[in-house]
Amino acid sequence: MAEKKDEEKTLQELLIDIKKAANVQMVWAKELLTPREAAMMMNVSESFMYKMLAKNVLTRYSPGGKLNYLERSEVLRYMKSGRIASEDEIRGRAKAKLHN
Repeated sequence: MAEKKDEEKTLQELLIDIKKAANVQMVWAKELLTPREAAMMMNVSESFMYKMLAKNVLTRYSPGGKLNYLERSEVLRYMKSGRIASEDEIRGRAKAKLHN
């Protein structure tokens, strides 16, 4: 009986994982995202996303002044804004400067 409960729990966890994966896939296919979807895409909490919106960190669209939408490309641009070069890239740049 305990084995059946464990099996049911495992199946429920698997179903939850499948639903999450489907939601993530759906988010990546949309051009305009809700704050919840953008938070999911960035792997941050929804409250953190709303704090970012309140500070105007991300450009948003607010038709009628109530709902907020973000462009997927804008979210990706923000995610890529803190790029840190690899050591190989830094060494390559240094060598290029030495040879000039």
